[in-house]
Amino acid sequence: MNFQAGLFSASLTSFITDKIRGLQADPAQQMVYYNQQTVALLAQISQQLSALTPQIPIRPLPRHLTLPLVHLLPMSELMPIGS
Repeated sequence: MNFQAGLFSASLTSFITDKIRGLQADPAQQMVYYNQQTVALLAQISQQLSALTPQIPIRPLPRHLTLPLVHLLPMSELMPIGS
């Protein structure tokens, strides 16, 4: 009887150990899931906010009122090295 109990325990332990490895979440899949949930929540918030506020069309600014594009240099190019 003890032999059968030991054999059952050993086979059950190996089965459980193998199944536990399959239960661990893949970090990449987990990140995809969280990103999908975030997008769904933001979409829901956006829909709720748009239902509360009146829809006012926004016209683009005339060309003479737009700001010119400015090229920003990294800080390392603005400060002399070795000073």
